[in-house]
Amino acid sequence: MNLLKFLPPRKWVYVFNIRPTTFFPPFLWLGNVGFESDDTDRAAGVEYSIREKLGLEVKVQRVIRVKVFMYRGIEKAVHNVLKILHSNRLKGCSGWTEIFNILNVFSGLITLIVCYGFGIDCASWLALCVMLIPYPIDMVIFVLLLAGVEYVIISAISLFVIYHAFQFL
Repeated sequence: MNLLKFLPPRKWVYVFNIRPTTFFPPFLWLGNVGFESDDTDRAAGVEYSIREKLGLEVKVQRVIRVKVFMYRGIEKAVHNVLKILHSNRLKGCSGWTEIFNILNVFSGLITLIVCYGFGIDCASWLALCVMLIPYPIDMVIFVLLLAGVEYVIISAISLFVIYHAFQFL
């Protein structure tokens, strides 16, 4: 009997960095959080759609990809956290509902707290610089944090089952 067929499917949760190839306007600091199957190249699809719909030459770079069971939950949780940063600039393109402006508020606050803790004088300026990095650091942190929570839950359940299975021996 194959017990693995009872497990739900696992899919990849990804974070993309969308950046222009020909020029560097700050209005195009965008990131994308979503999920994909094993056999799809989502980055190429998003890149093609932006080029066809808006005529912008962009490079969609995968920053991170994590294979998880709760892919929808993780994606929706990150979308809800970043809801205030949602971007309508690429409306009509593939995946435009998953595209957010990049402003690393969480990373900036952590930097500010750590720098104040160590007594660094320019803590606020350093935190501001971290917040303005045109790279989806916060999105990566949120996806990895939620994937880590899933792995901890799976490990705890597995250890519970193994422990109680050996109780009967």
